[in-house]
Amino acid sequence: MRTSVIDVAGKKVNYIDIWVIKTKMIVGQPWSYIHDFDLKAKCLSIKTVSYGPYSVNNNPNAVISVRIGSTTSTGSVPLDTTSQSQIVFNIVVSEIQVYV
Repeated sequence: MRTSVIDVAGKKVNYIDIWVIKTKMIVGQPWSYIHDFDLKAKCLSIKTVSYGPYSVNNNPNAVISVRIGSTTSTGSVPLDTTSQSQIVFNIVVSEIQVYV
């Protein structure tokens, strides 16, 4: 995740970029790699979806919750709450192929 605050036409805009990385493994026999090996990776695709802008309304934090299976984790991101500040969420999903 990456955050930034940018001045856009006199308004402060909080950008929160959330990266989701999907891995595709190409390993014929994973148990056969005992010693050092070279790992190779390439990006197969990347897609970005933006949500917002939304008004911050004096909320000091954006709360982000993530769930994978039955496990949930929550984090808090501090926001710039100056007059008329806004927030934009960018969800970036990339698919990476990993092979030896």
